[in-house]
Amino acid sequence: MKVTDASTHSLGIVVLDAQNNERVVKLIPESTPLPAEKRGRFAYAYDNMTAVRVEVTEGEGTNRQEVTVIGEVVLDKLPPRVRGTPIDVIYRYTENQILEVDVIDVETRAVRQARLNLKGSLDRKRMERARSQLARANIN
Repeated sequence: MKVTDASTHSLGIVVLDAQNNERVVKLIPESTPLPAEKRGRFAYAYDNMTAVRVEVTEGEGTNRQEVTVIGEVVLDKLPPRVRGTPIDVIYRYTENQILEVDVIDVETRAVRQARLNLKGSLDRKRMERARSQLARANIN
Protein backbone atom coordinates (compact mmCIF):
# COMPACT_ATOMS: atom_id res chain seq x y z
CA MET A 1 0.00 0.00 0.00
CA LYS A 2 1.29 3.44 -0.91
CA VAL A 3 0.18 6.58 0.93
CA THR A 4 0.18 9.76 -1.14
CA ASP A 5 -0.43 13.28 0.10
CA ALA A 6 -3.30 15.00 -1.68
CA SER A 7 -5.01 18.36 -1.60
CA THR A 8 -7.90 18.44 0.84
CA HIS A 9 -9.68 21.35 -0.87
CA SER A 10 -9.84 22.73 -4.38
CA LEU A 11 -7.68 25.79 -4.97
CA GLY A 12 -8.73 28.37 -7.52
CA ILE A 13 -8.90 31.96 -8.62
CA VAL A 14 -11.67 34.57 -8.87
CA VAL A 15 -11.99 35.81 -12.48
CA LEU A 16 -14.30 38.02 -14.52
CA ASP A 17 -16.00 36.32 -17.48
CA ALA A 18 -16.75 37.98 -20.84
CA GLN A 19 -19.81 39.72 -19.32
CA ASN A 20 -17.70 40.94 -16.34
CA ASN A 21 -19.43 38.56 -13.92
CA GLU A 22 -17.28 37.03 -11.19
CA ARG A 23 -16.74 33.28 -11.20
CA VAL A 24 -14.27 30.86 -9.65
CA VAL A 25 -11.93 28.77 -11.79
CA LYS A 26 -10.33 25.71 -10.15
CA LEU A 27 -6.62 25.32 -10.75
CA ILE A 28 -5.97 22.46 -8.32
CA PRO A 29 -8.99 20.19 -7.76
CA GLU A 30 -9.64 18.49 -4.42
CA SER A 31 -7.74 15.17 -4.00
CA THR A 32 -4.96 16.14 -6.44
CA PRO A 33 -1.78 14.20 -5.53
CA LEU A 34 0.97 16.42 -4.10
CA PRO A 35 3.25 17.97 -5.08
CA ALA A 36 1.24 19.54 -7.90
CA GLU A 37 1.76 22.35 -10.36
CA LYS A 38 -1.09 23.82 -12.39
CA ARG A 39 -1.26 26.88 -14.56
CA GLY A 40 -3.97 28.92 -16.15
CA ARG A 41 -3.95 31.67 -18.75
CA PHE A 42 -6.26 34.58 -18.04
CA ALA A 43 -6.56 38.13 -19.40
CA TYR A 44 -6.93 41.72 -18.33
CA ALA A 45 -10.63 42.59 -18.03
CA TYR A 46 -10.47 46.30 -18.93
CA ASP A 47 -8.44 48.66 -21.12
CA ASN A 48 -5.66 50.76 -19.54
CA MET A 49 -5.14 48.49 -16.55
CA THR A 50 -1.75 48.93 -14.89
CA ALA A 51 -2.22 46.19 -12.28
CA VAL A 52 -3.99 42.89 -11.77
CA ARG A 53 -5.15 41.34 -8.49
CA VAL A 54 -5.35 37.55 -8.22
CA GLU A 55 -7.60 36.30 -5.42
CA VAL A 56 -6.67 32.77 -4.29
CA THR A 57 -9.66 30.64 -3.31
CA GLU A 58 -10.13 27.43 -1.36
CA GLY A 59 -13.19 25.20 -1.49
CA GLU A 60 -15.83 23.94 -3.88
CA GLY A 61 -18.00 26.35 -5.77
CA THR A 62 -18.30 28.52 -8.84
CA ASN A 63 -18.80 31.90 -7.17
CA ARG A 64 -17.22 33.93 -4.37
CA GLN A 65 -20.01 33.14 -1.88
CA GLU A 66 -19.36 29.38 -2.15
CA VAL A 67 -15.57 29.50 -1.55
CA THR A 68 -13.14 31.15 0.84
CA VAL A 69 -10.66 33.75 -0.41
CA ILE A 70 -7.46 32.81 1.41
CA GLY A 71 -5.05 35.30 -0.11
CA GLU A 72 -4.26 37.62 -2.95
CA VAL A 73 -1.34 38.51 -5.18
CA VAL A 74 -1.10 41.94 -6.84
CA LEU A 75 1.01 42.48 -9.96
CA ASP A 76 1.32 46.24 -10.36
CA LYS A 77 3.44 49.05 -11.80
CA LEU A 78 2.81 47.83 -15.34
CA PRO A 79 2.46 49.98 -18.44
CA PRO A 80 -1.20 50.50 -19.38
CA ARG A 81 -2.57 47.20 -20.70
CA VAL A 82 -5.36 46.62 -23.19
CA ARG A 83 -8.27 44.33 -22.43
CA GLY A 84 -7.34 40.76 -23.27
CA THR A 85 -3.61 41.08 -22.52
CA PRO A 86 -2.64 37.61 -21.26
CA ILE A 87 -1.74 36.83 -17.66
CA ASP A 88 -0.40 33.46 -16.53
CA VAL A 89 -1.16 32.21 -13.02
CA ILE A 90 0.85 29.27 -11.73
CA TYR A 91 0.02 27.35 -8.55
CA ARG A 92 2.61 25.02 -7.02
CA TYR A 93 1.25 23.11 -4.03
CA THR A 94 3.93 21.28 -2.04
CA GLU A 95 3.74 18.25 0.22
CA ASN A 96 4.39 20.68 3.11
CA GLN A 97 1.06 22.41 2.34
CA ILE A 98 2.69 25.53 0.98
CA LEU A 99 0.99 27.11 -2.03
CA GLU A 100 3.38 29.09 -4.19
CA VAL A 101 1.63 31.49 -6.57
CA ASP A 102 3.22 33.19 -9.57
CA VAL A 103 1.34 35.90 -11.50
CA ILE A 104 3.05 36.73 -14.81
CA ASP A 105 2.28 39.43 -17.37
CA VAL A 106 3.01 37.42 -20.52
CA GLU A 107 4.08 40.39 -22.67
CA THR A 108 6.42 42.16 -20.22
CA ARG A 109 7.41 39.01 -18.27
CA ALA A 110 6.82 40.98 -15.03
CA VAL A 111 6.25 38.55 -12.15
CA ARG A 112 4.79 38.74 -8.65
CA GLN A 113 5.19 35.74 -6.36
CA ALA A 114 3.60 34.79 -3.06
CA ARG A 115 3.66 31.83 -0.67
CA LEU A 116 0.65 30.78 1.37
CA ASN A 117 0.89 28.32 4.25
CA LEU A 118 -2.21 26.13 4.08
CA LYS A 119 -1.42 23.88 7.03
CA GLY A 120 -4.35 22.84 9.19
CA SER A 121 -5.05 23.99 12.71
CA LEU A 122 -3.69 20.97 14.61
CA ASP A 123 -0.97 21.97 17.02
CA ARG A 124 2.30 19.99 17.11
CA LYS A 125 1.24 17.79 20.05
CA ARG A 126 -2.05 16.77 18.42
CA MET A 127 -0.29 16.18 15.11
CA GLU A 128 2.25 13.86 16.77
CA ARG A 129 -0.55 11.97 18.55
CA ALA A 130 -2.43 11.53 15.26
CA ARG A 131 0.72 10.25 13.53
CA SER A 132 1.36 7.84 16.39
CA GLN A 133 -2.19 6.48 16.21
CA LEU A 134 -1.91 6.11 12.45
CA ALA A 135 1.38 4.21 12.81
CA ARG A 136 -0.24 1.78 15.28
CA ALA A 137 -3.31 1.25 13.09
CA ASN A 138 -3.62 -2.22 11.60
CA ILE A 139 -4.60 -1.69 7.99
CA ASN A 140 -5.36 -4.82 5.98
